[in-house]
Amino acid sequence: CLIQNSKNSDSKSWTTYIKNILSGLAKERGLVPYASTEVYPHKEWLWDITWCRETNNNWRKFKEVVLICESEWWSLDEIISDFHKLMVGVAPYRLLITEYYSDSNKSWDKIVAECINAIVEYGVRENNYLIIGLPYYETDIKQFGLMYKALTY
Repeated sequence: CLIQNSKNSDSKSWTTYIKNILSGLAKERGLVPYASTEVYPHKEWLWDITWCRETNNNWRKFKEVVLICESEWWSLDEIISDFHKLMVGVAPYRLLITEYYSDSNKSWDKIVAECINAIVEYGVRENNYLIIGLPYYETDIKQFGLMYKALTY
């Protein structure tokens, strides 16, 4: 459903849609989402989306960060900048959601390669990442669909 809505939306709408989906998933799992949406009251906290485990949904009784997520739709530099935010965060799950173009500097292979280079260059080890790429062009939707790459370094 995210891919179907992508062509009819701007980047802010994409981000809001993703925040609502991920916030709903957090709530289903008994976690507290921080994502600055109209649906969920907790403001964004350091990352676009953060899932926290708290006692009785009370931030004063915070236990752990479970997931951190960044979503970025602009340039490759902005995507990699957001990936760096994930590298310095402490959470068992780190998620990057972006768009890709098959015929540009923002190709899927280029994005994944840049993320791997960032991990290797900064020596961040023993972490798990999931990168999700949403196709921008209609032809990419038909040919490639949603792309993803799980990285453990």
